Amino acid sequence: MVIIDGVPFDNSIGSYLNLNSFDFSSISAFSNTNTLNFLGGVNNGAFVLNSKTGEGNGEPVFEFNAYATNGWGNITNLQTGISTRKDEWHLANAISFSQDFGSIDTRVSYTLQKKFFQSYAEPYVHNLKVNTGLRVNNKLDFRLIVDGRYSKYSDTFTVGGATTTSSEDSNADLFLNGNLVARYKLNDWLTATSQLVFSRYDSSMERLGTNWRLKSQTESSRGQFNIFVNAAKNLGEKLNISGFAGAQYSAINVDESRSAYGPQYGPGQLESETNWTDKSRIL
Repeated sequence: MVIIDGVPFDNSIGSYLNLNSFDFSSISAFSNTNTLNFLGGVNNGAFVLNSKTGEGNGEPVFEFNAYATNGWGNITNLQTGISTRKDEWHLANAISFSQDFGSIDTRVSYTLQKKFFQSYAEPYVHNLKVNTGLRVNNKLDFRLIVDGRYSKYSDTFTVGGATTTSSEDSNADLFLNGNLVARYKLNDWLTATSQLVFSRYDSSMERLGTNWRLKSQTESSRGQFNIFVNAAKNLGEKLNISGFAGAQYSAINVDESRSAYGPQYGPGQLESETNWTDKSRIL
């Protein structure tokens, strides 16, 4: 599990996050703590990431970053059963602006990823992140973090020995995550925090042939509200106590639809639709 600015993401959606270290001030790994249990990282621990802010940058700060990664694996053709090795290169370029204006600080970053993958026609992935904080006084502050991702790509596939490439307009992914945090310092050892999170993921794919079609679409949304209190008190040179208490409510809704027709799918048109909702409360 990955926890970014207090928001947990599992493997089903984690692959759509921009995890470029360029955007994070700290990255840590934890096996198990009470806070991780509260956030959902109970079994296998989690990587905890905190985003960079504009705090402390009295003057405008511009940053640039570029990196390249390579991955490979075997992909099996579902029609022929033949497994072939596929290589994938990721090239990324990123730029950011940050500044502390006094009571307000902000950091805006944009990352363009270029993927070279043998099954796809080199899609571009656009990532935009905005992180803005407001310090009302010495006790109260707010922070809003918005993270978005968008990509369109064409898809190359083989059916009946013929290779076909779909249009870019037929395949698209959109991910948006908003995270609003309010902190109030009750005294020098007790802090109350509330957090409101909304995530949205939309994906569509369509493949067309001479006498067949395969189309799928997924819409997923998640809302989450956390409120918790942290306490830490130093009672002397050798004794320090700390505590954590909180409540969480989350709701996830997923809609999936799929339609297909053609000789390989049998007579008529196959259609399926799935909808499920999951709600949970944690104290």
